[in-house]
Amino acid sequence: MNINEKIRLYREEHKLSQEEMADKLSMSTRGYAKIERGETRVNFERLEQILGIFNIDIYELLNYGEKGKVYISTGDNNSNTNSNIFLGGNDNTEKLTLMLSHKDEIIKYKDDIIQAQQKEITLLRNLIEDAKE
Repeated sequence: MNINEKIRLYREEHKLSQEEMADKLSMSTRGYAKIERGETRVNFERLEQILGIFNIDIYELLNYGEKGKVYISTGDNNSNTNSNIFLGGNDNTEKLTLMLSHKDEIIKYKDDIIQAQQKEITLLRNLIEDAKE
């Protein structure tokens, strides 16, 4: 399900008309209708406004009706400076959690090695000092 379809379903669930949504977003009804039909990509700023109207966060919208994947483009249509974000759904959550856990184990192992090397350096410095005396 595309983001425009999810927005339409949320609007219908909240019993709002396209005209009411357009008024809340300070845009024309025609412009809002294009968003719902997928003729206009929703930029991040507009998406934040829509989320505020529905009182939900991006994750609720992403997970609405499916696993939730969405492509977000930030910037305006008249600008050459745009950034794009892809947010994936729950199908990768377990894999990503496992990867993060493994990363944490590697960092702990690295920290343990550093601590052991610091102790070794201290012992070697003490041996050098004792040898000088």
